[in-house]
Amino acid sequence: MKKIKWYVLLTFLLFGLLGCNNNRVKKTEIDGDENIYLADENDEEINTAIKTARQTFEKFENALKSKNNEFGSFFLKVCFENKEHIWISNITIRNNEYYGTVNNMPEYVKNIRLGDFIKINENNITDWMYRDNKKLVGGFTLRVIRNRMSEIEKQQFDSEIGLLFDE
Repeated sequence: MKKIKWYVLLTFLLFGLLGCNNNRVKKTEIDGDENIYLADENDEEINTAIKTARQTFEKFENALKSKNNEFGSFFLKVCFENKEHIWISNITIRNNEYYGTVNNMPEYVKNIRLGDFIKINENNITDWMYRDNKKLVGGFTLRVIRNRMSEIEKQQFDSEIGLLFDE
């Protein structure tokens, strides 16, 4: 099966670092990475998405443990110091603890780097997602960002990510 290059599109949210007009997520470029999205820490839609992700985390956990061949590309978004949110890929469970690979270049967090294998503090998880065949499951903050895109941006995003979104 074709490997999806999530790292091209799935980027981190930085809360409280830069303000956004009208509580909108703003796409910006930092150090040449143009796929960075900034959100105000008071953004109600993003905060609701985080709350939903936390309330439904059991669905992610059950899917990961199921070993269902239709499921893949498991990601967790984790909040680190300075409220930088980073996607973690290649999720595994060992002794009831989550581990994975840092999937975004941290901008402000200095004790981890892209590609590091880390232990995940479950209390710091702010989103989750996985692929069910070609359908995105979870990805609540990602959906907020996508919904704020123009139709042309959505089409490009959907084409690059290669997954189906429920509208």
